[in-house]
Amino acid sequence: YTRMHAEQFVSAMQALDDLVHRAWAIVHDNLVVGGINIRFLLEGRIGEMGWSVAPWLWGRGLATEAAQAVLDSAFTTHRELVRVR
Repeated sequence: YTRMHAEQFVSAMQALDDLVHRAWAIVHDNLVVGGINIRFLLEGRIGEMGWSVAPWLWGRGLATEAAQAVLDSAFTTHRELVRVR
């Protein structure tokens, strides 16, 4: 995974429709170590969430913490949301 791959990924995330597909960086010790996103389907009633964290940081709760923040935000701001998978 090179810097070029990272730049392409960030550009692709920035091009997404923010109302349908939200994405954030996961930061640890001032370093971007992963990402998390949620995509809304079926008129916003269903959300699909995905994430990735650098393997050397697995098991530290970073993805869990990020997922909880995304879920809290999603259910607060999308009243029609009933489920995230």
